[in-house]
Amino acid sequence: MTSATSVTRLRLVQGDDPDLSAGLDACPFCEGKWPPLRSHDEVGPTVVCQGCGAVGPVCQTQEEADAAWNRRSARGAL
Repeated sequence: MTSATSVTRLRLVQGDDPDLSAGLDACPFCEGKWPPLRSHDEVGPTVVCQGCGAVGPVCQTQEEADAAWNRRSARGAL
C-alpha cells in the first residue's frame, strides 16, 4: 500500500468526461467497493483506487495506464 504522502501527490485528471473511472476495472485488492480513478503523479499518468489507495503502474499515456490497471485486475490480487 502507498503512504499517505505519495497518495497526496496524485491529482485527478481533469477532462470532459465527468466519470473518471469509465472503462476501468474494479480494484483487485479491495473488491471494488470504490471505483478507481485516473490520476497523474509527478512522473506520469496512473490509476488509483479510492478505497484502499492501491496505485497502478505509472505509464507514458493515460491509455497505457488504464490498460495496465485492467490487466492487473484481470490477474487478481497478488
